[in-house]
Amino acid sequence: MEYYYSDGQNQFGPVSLEDLRTKIDANTLVWHDGMPNWDKASNVEELKAMFARPTPPPPPVVQQTPMQQAVSGSVKKKDVGLLVMAILGLLASFFSFLLSILIIHDPRSWDNDEFGMLIFIACLYIIAFSIVVIVKASKKK
Repeated sequence: MEYYYSDGQNQFGPVSLEDLRTKIDANTLVWHDGMPNWDKASNVEELKAMFARPTPPPPPVVQQTPMQQAVSGSVKKKDVGLLVMAILGLLASFFSFLLSILIIHDPRSWDNDEFGMLIFIACLYIIAFSIVVIVKASKKK
């Protein structure tokens, strides 16, 4: 079958289907014997396959870290807040832990040994709790 095509001002053809493929786009007007009128190439049954776009497969699912999820908005604000509080608690406990060691080992503060030990033990518990919370919040869902 021979085709004619137009750029809107000039008519070209007749050309074979193979030659036509290299000269037109989806909006080019085409005509062949048997068509009542000129039509866009994308509307001509024999040419539709040339302009069909394949549907891509769904994108792969990528697991994100809690921080990436927080940035992308896929984690509840409560979870992000819990993670931030655990990290802040861990930092505060670490510095309190250092302070308690200084209190315990300061020769001028022998009467503060019990206070220093209480801070020391409390800090150990807070550090352990913070680590557990951070590990649980960081696990992939």
